[in-house]
Parts: sequence; C-alpha cells; structure tokens
Amino acid sequence: MDIFLTIIGLIGISTIYFGIRYLFFKQNVEFYKILKSFPLISESRIKDGTKTTIDNLTNIHISEEFTEFVETKKGELDEFLVKLERFDSSKLIFKKKEITLFINNIKRLLTSKAFNIQIETSLNIDKKEINMNTISKSFEWSAFNYVMIDKIIKDQKNIDKLFVCKILNF
Repeated sequence: MDIFLTIIGLIGISTIYFGIRYLFFKQNVEFYKILKSFPLISESRIKDGTKTTIDNLTNIHISEEFTEFVETKKGELDEFLVKLERFDSSKLIFKKKEITLFINNIKRLLTSKAFNIQIETSLNIDKKEINMNTISKSFEWSAFNYVMIDKIIKDQKNIDKLFVCKILNF
C-alpha cells in the first residue's frame, strides 16, 4: 500500500510540475526552444575563420572561406529569424522586458545592413584641389553578424538572467 501511495505521489508531483510549467511558463519555455534552434557552427571552424586583434579597439578579421561557409547557413539563420519574429512576447508573464529586448537586439543584428565603403582621394597642390571619389557597396548581412550572435547566445551568464528559475528551466 505504501509503495502504491508513493507511486501516486510521484506521479502527482510530476503532474503538478508540468501543469504549472505549461500554464504559467509556456511562452518562456517556447522562447528557450527558439534559442536552442540557433544554427551552430563548430568552435574550431569559427576560430580558424576569424582572427581577433585588440589595439585601441577590438577588431575581428573574417576570412573569405568562413564568410562563404556562413553564407551556406543563411537559410537556417533566416528560419531562426522567422521563429523570433513569430514569437509573441506579449503573452510572456515573467521576464517580459528582458526577453523582448533580447529578441529585438538579435533581430537587429540579423537584419542589419552593412556597407563596404572605399574612398579614393587625390590632392593636386598646383591647382589647390582635392578630388574625392567614394564607392560603396551594400550587403544585407555578413559572417560578422553570425559571430556576434554566436557570442551572445553562448554567453551563458547573460542567458541565465533570462530564466525565471534556472534550476527548473523556467
């Protein structure tokens, strides 16, 4: 009889746990499922494809091969972006402001446009002229965007701040 009551008690506790999780934390759990669907690239490939130098500013140099490889992942990143855009953050009960800001920043990084700007300047001292020619080429996103988002998602300290209760994965 005691074993039977113990089994019923364990089933009851797990039912209460999943019931509370479903009712109150459904949107939060859905957000973490979306985060886990971010297309990952191996650390060794990222380290081989990027070179970071720190002078007065931190510069990240990205190789052409890594850029081409990340371009093959563009479809998966677009799917990730669509999931973020479809996520209804208005239904969040807990950590609504933090999660909404996080989503907006990730979307801003994924949809940002960049420009490759080249400036050619010539100085003619005899005529006292300065001629400037500017060429710009825009592109929608680059491997740099992927590297930045990858660093943000792998920063477990900041991701843990988005959980209501990390131990229970809420």
